[in-house]
Amino acid sequence: MHRGKGMKFVGDSRVPAEKKPNIPKDYSEYPGRTEAFWPNFLLKEWLVGAVFLIGFLTLTVVAPSPLEKMADPTDAGYIPLPDWYFLFLYQFLKYEFASGPYIVLGAFIIPGLAFGALLLAPFLDAGPGRRPFQRPISNALMLIGLAATVFLTWEAADHVDWEARAESGKITKDVEINTQAEGYQIFKQNCASCHGQELGGGVGPSLVGTELSVDKIKEIAINGKGDMPAVMKGKPEEQIQTLAEFVKNPAGGGEGESEGGSSDGSSEGGSEGDSEDGSEGDSQGGSEGESEGNSGDTASINTEAAGYEIFKQNCASCHGQELGGGAGPNLVNSKLSQDEIKQIVTNGKGSMPAVMKGKPEGDINKLTEFVANPTNGG
Repeated sequence: MHRGKGMKFVGDSRVPAEKKPNIPKDYSEYPGRTEAFWPNFLLKEWLVGAVFLIGFLTLTVVAPSPLEKMADPTDAGYIPLPDWYFLFLYQFLKYEFASGPYIVLGAFIIPGLAFGALLLAPFLDAGPGRRPFQRPISNALMLIGLAATVFLTWEAADHVDWEARAESGKITKDVEINTQAEGYQIFKQNCASCHGQELGGGVGPSLVGTELSVDKIKEIAINGKGDMPAVMKGKPEEQIQTLAEFVKNPAGGGEGESEGGSSDGSSEGGSEGDSEDGSEGDSQGGSEGESEGNSGDTASINTEAAGYEIFKQNCASCHGQELGGGAGPNLVNSKLSQDEIKQIVTNGKGSMPAVMKGKPEGDINKLTEFVANPTNGG
């Protein structure tokens, strides 16, 4: 057809005035290339879905989800940690400007503004360009958000003791605890802050079903082992025996019965008690007592302070409810600065474990303020 003959145009735009209806092609024009939706096409979709489902179920059986033990609100040694994709928010809430009295700012306002800026980026920079330098606002917001997320996630993961956390969250078999036993009361005062109220572990390992003998438990409780302090050093032999029996048999042990006999108890209590109280007790009192204060020092403790509750949960089993010392040194009138205390509770020192490692920054600050000034701190 020659140009202009038999065709109608709108003005000079060369757009045909007669529009053809938008009718889809008849697929019968392509024999052998079509199939019925039911059952042919849908059956193929179901088969593919079934293959993926079987593969997913097989993966869950071969590599099960890393579940942890049941939550225990009394376990002060447990290190809580969200899933990896929330680690950046978890780390953000550790900073002083985003926690404590500013928790609303850190939990809602700042994250809301950040995510809102990302949502508004396409509307703030609606230019036609597609190259990065042609869309500076949206690309800058994306890079800032990505850098902040990576940095906060790295910071959160870098400060976690993964081995200790795996140990503290390990699933242990259920065991009946005789909470009325005398040994349980001794355990609760001296050991529960690290090993958990139910012996399931925390900062220290789980003691449920321990293979240690009663004598070995006594030896560790008196002398310590590794990072574990000597929590029962200098304590009465009867209490040590009761504690060891309870740890060995928490369902009914620790009633004060001597498992090893009176001769073992008297000889061990006499030899170990005399030697440790006489030699090591003097050296510990001389070295630690001079730096931290005499064991006889007393102070008016502000038991209503938030820092005292944190101290009671994490530190009292070693340093005493009144900070007067025990397995750990006396903290009354401590000469350590708040920064030094913070460094020790976060990273540990000597035989003292890092009791506050991975804990919220606000809790660490309250604890250090209280220890530095127990009369009204924290």
